[in-house]
Amino acid sequence: MSLIIHGVVVDRKNDAVYEDLYINYAAEEIMVTKRESGGTVQTGLAEVPCFGPGCNHTILMTTQQKGDLLLSFDEKYNKTVLPTCGKSCTEKLLKMYRDSSAAAAKN
Repeated sequence: MSLIIHGVVVDRKNDAVYEDLYINYAAEEIMVTKRESGGTVQTGLAEVPCFGPGCNHTILMTTQQKGDLLLSFDEKYNKTVLPTCGKSCTEKLLKMYRDSSAAAAKN
């Protein structure tokens, strides 16, 4: 499991799309849970699909972090964070957004 969550931020307030990185709190959650429960992993974790085009990987994160990235940032900052499984998927998703923005600007 990665300690970093890659993400593409769609910032509607500033009309921008860019890459950002987030600490993955699931890694710490798993270590603490295993230590406290004698090795079993409990709930509080969620698998989120990678938003990279054509990717079928999932990203393990805490349910709180999932809510923050996918819902709270949108409500608070008018930004949506689309988690990806790595740099390659992030670059593909950024290219897709930038290509669609360029096509829309031409019309």
